[in-house]
Amino acid sequence: MAPQEISRRERKKDATRERIAHVALELFAERGFDATTVGDIAERADVAKGTFFNYYPRKEAVLDALAERTATEMEGVTRRLLAGRGKSRRKVATFVHEISRRHSHNPGLARVFLTRLLTGHHDPADGFPTRIRGLMRGLIEQGQSTGEFRRDVDPGRASAVIQSAALGTLLVWFSRETPPFDLERELQERIGLVLDGLTGRRGGTP
Repeated sequence: MAPQEISRRERKKDATRERIAHVALELFAERGFDATTVGDIAERADVAKGTFFNYYPRKEAVLDALAERTATEMEGVTRRLLAGRGKSRRKVATFVHEISRRHSHNPGLARVFLTRLLTGHHDPADGFPTRIRGLMRGLIEQGQSTGEFRRDVDPGRASAVIQSAALGTLLVWFSRETPPFDLERELQERIGLVLDGLTGRRGGTP
């Protein structure tokens, strides 16, 4: 088979995989994860159910793929931030912004993704929070190495606190049909409180 034909076939397979994922995520946002069947996805994507299973062994695998893609993107974001100049506080704020913007444009999908993430229903994504926390830790460690952040704070604990604050904010945001606040602004305000603790002196007044 000519290389051009192989390339064409691979492009077609990639396009089909992307179409199925796009439709699945669209339906999850519209109907909810549990209410969406593989048949629903196949019908809207205009493929046979068997074709769906050629690409994804179960519907949970679509969310697994989304988690993997997001984690990979955030790894790239972190590498650029660590290599760049500027204050670590700003780098952490940028990292949080990059996470929030991936949710704010689609509250329905954010609700599905984070709910299943927090309840641990799909195995590959169980490591997603750990990966994100590790990336955040790297940014905090850099700030500690330059003296911007306190060195008496465990960076793993600090990254866990930031992640908890972010997840709590997201949970409140997507729990209502009409978001109660601007997600980006509220996240930055709450994370700012944590960063105040990282840059303040030990034993200072609240």
